[in-house]
Amino acid sequence: MAPQARCRGILCMYHKEKVGSKHARELLEMLLRIYTPDSMRKCIPEELSEICGLFPDICLIVSRGDIHEVRGISRRTVYMGRTVGIVIRGTPYPYPAFLQSVYKCTGDIRAAIEAYPQGVRAFLYGNDILVASVKRIYRGFRAGDIVGVIDSEDGSVIGIGRASMTPEDLEEALSRGESTRVAVKNIFDLGWFLRVLKPIEE
Repeated sequence: MAPQARCRGILCMYHKEKVGSKHARELLEMLLRIYTPDSMRKCIPEELSEICGLFPDICLIVSRGDIHEVRGISRRTVYMGRTVGIVIRGTPYPYPAFLQSVYKCTGDIRAAIEAYPQGVRAFLYGNDILVASVKRIYRGFRAGDIVGVIDSEDGSVIGIGRASMTPEDLEEALSRGESTRVAVKNIFDLGWFLRVLKPIEE
């Protein structure tokens, strides 16, 4: 009997046709670098789809079972459901609310930083997180990795960014008082739609 072909990456967890898009698979593979496949099985919807055209230059990755089309309201697809990721300029990122659900589902916060209120306010206006604004570091990332940004007051995920340094370097910068160095570069925050995007005109 011929040996079975070994599955690779996300295909070990989900059938390719169920994942729905290249960006969705890339997003899940990103999360698998942080969490184990077993924890991801119970936290991530098995069937994902990508919706484009609601806003210029971005697409949303949503749970396929949660998509509901409403016709007659406009020429656009109106959807309700669970947003898992957002694709910006061709690159997928985890959506903040979904990332928070992963933290809750796994009971483990990884690859994230918790920011003081002044840092949260700045981040929600599109600014980066400076070293002075970092209250807590959740390990599991390297310089250049995607990290969640958490509000220290209520524990909510307010956006995602790219780590400018390792956790060790960040701790060292904190101890040295290098307060103005960038700890996390802003990629997406919850103020982004209101601040940057406008719905497509009818």
